[in-house]
This record gives sequence, structure tokens and C-alpha cells, in this order.
Amino acid sequence: MTNKCIELDVSQSEPFGECTDNQTGERRESIAERLKRTVEQCKVEAECFDGLDWNDLPCRERVARLLAAMGFHSKGQRYRDCQATGIRVDCRACGERYFSRYRCTLRYCEHCGPWHFSRLMEKYLEPIASLIKSQPAQRGRTLAKLNFTIRAYDRMPDTSEPRRLLKLVRRWFHSHKIMPKGAHWGCILAVETGHELAVKHPGRKAGGWNLHVHVLYYGPFLDWEAGLRLWRELTEGDGQGFYITQCSGWRKNPERPCAVL
Repeated sequence: MTNKCIELDVSQSEPFGECTDNQTGERRESIAERLKRTVEQCKVEAECFDGLDWNDLPCRERVARLLAAMGFHSKGQRYRDCQATGIRVDCRACGERYFSRYRCTLRYCEHCGPWHFSRLMEKYLEPIASLIKSQPAQRGRTLAKLNFTIRAYDRMPDTSEPRRLLKLVRRWFHSHKIMPKGAHWGCILAVETGHELAVKHPGRKAGGWNLHVHVLYYGPFLDWEAGLRLWRELTEGDGQGFYITQCSGWRKNPERPCAVL
């Protein structure tokens, strides 16, 4: 037992979206700040109650404990059991009985996340293909994947920062420097938070937290150099990259690129 055990607060965790007594003052605790505090609490609990070092626990177990500590007890247990337990299935058609692996269905699960993404793309597959097919000609047009990146953070980004990033990307698309007046175009946006391990870039000043936006775009060809200049201008120099990758074979089969994203 260390001295940290004396400081451990074992009171009931509040749900993620609710304010505790010390959050109802002038400034409400942000999600990033609460997560940082919860991580420290979980580290102490692992050391004091289980005699384990936090970093020695499997990644899935650490996430499950964090979810429970944030008030998501059911999600934490589901995440822990995903692909580790089974559900008995009785097929009424053939009479066969077997066990199917349990799925937590959480979007950030490495097993269930791709399943959610596939369902999302199935939802947009038909509208995107219909939009492309409805155009009289595809000359001078493209279906491409765009990536917008900014400078990495030394902390977990606050909830307001993804919203700000999406607004900047929308301003980028509506700028006359990028999109010709009267052009017919459309896009789907998805903001993502990534984190690089310190061993990958040991000399980097920031901690590796990076926000970036993935875009599926259909419309006129884009000027990469002009796009990068505008992105850096809108982000006041924080924009680190702007990338364009055309989807192969989209003219012959508009549904194929959407299906393999």
C-alpha cells in the first residue's frame, strides 16, 4: 500500500453527462479533465485494491475499468466480455445448437467498430451512387477521400475542438478559392481523434493526441496546393496536412468505392 491509497475517493461515480457538486460553480469540469482525473483514480485502485500496475493490465481491461469509473457500468462489462464469452443459439430452421461470440456493439470496440462503420456506409451507399449516376457527364469530376489534419495536442482534445474543426472544414468547402460558383458537389464528414505512442516519435513536443477529419467528396477536381494554403490560413498555421486520394474505379461502378471505404 502506498500513500496514494489514503487519497483515494471511492464515492459513487456520476454518469458522464451529469454535474457533480463541485461542477455546478462558475466553471464545469470538461470531459477531458474528468477523464484525466478518472485515469489517475483507476491507477490508484489497480495498485491499492488489486496489487497491479495499471500499465500491466490488458488494454481492454483498462478501457472497461475507465467506462465503469465514468458511470458506464453496463458498457464497461459489455466491453470486457466482447469476443471473450458466448451466447447459446438454437436455430429453429435446422435445429442446430451452437455458441456465438458475444458482441458489445460499442462503436469504439476494435471488433464491433468496423461492423458499425459497415452499417453506416450501407445507409449512404445508395444516395451517393444515385447522385453520381444522375449527373449527365463525369468529365472534370472526381470521387475522392480527403484528409484534413492539424497540429497534435499535448492533451486529450476538448469537446469544443472537434466542432471547431468541422466548422473550419465546412468553411474550406464553401470558399470561392476552392469551389467554383454554381458547382454541383457533396461530401460526408467524419472527425476522428488519434493518439500516437511516445516511442513512435520520441522527440515530438506534443503528446500525440491529434484531431483529423476524413471526407468522402464528390464534385469538381480540387487544386491540392490551393487547398493546403487555404487550410493553413483557416487554421492560423495549425493545419499540418491536406491529402487527396481518388477512389479507383468509381466511374465504372460508383458503389464499389463506398463499399470498400
